[in-house]
Amino acid sequence: DAASPAESNIELGVIHKEPRGAAAEKQKALAPPQQAGAFTAVSAFVLVGDFLHNFVDGIVIAAAFDSCSSTLGWEITAITIAHEAPQEIGDFITLVTKGGCSYWQALTLNGLGALSAV
Repeated sequence: DAASPAESNIELGVIHKEPRGAAAEKQKALAPPQQAGAFTAVSAFVLVGDFLHNFVDGIVIAAAFDSCSSTLGWEITAITIAHEAPQEIGDFITLVTKGGCSYWQALTLNGLGALSAV
């Protein structure tokens, strides 16, 4: 297999092709440098969008408690938490993988953004 331009690995029935030689060097050169703490534009967009989304969720919850019954207010709160959980997990993953944040930075920033609902 010396003539093969890529090395194959078989893992759980999936074949992974890893570039070697010039192809690997080209791939490294094209990849943007990522270091923990080096925020990217993705981080800014995710955090601003999350802040605004949570702020609107807070307004909806407050309106439900103010204009409707407390029972409906608690139902809206539960529904909001149910739809926020997967979104916050997605935001965390995006901040860590594409946003240049460390785990703790992503967790802290995501938590601060969630406070906008209060």
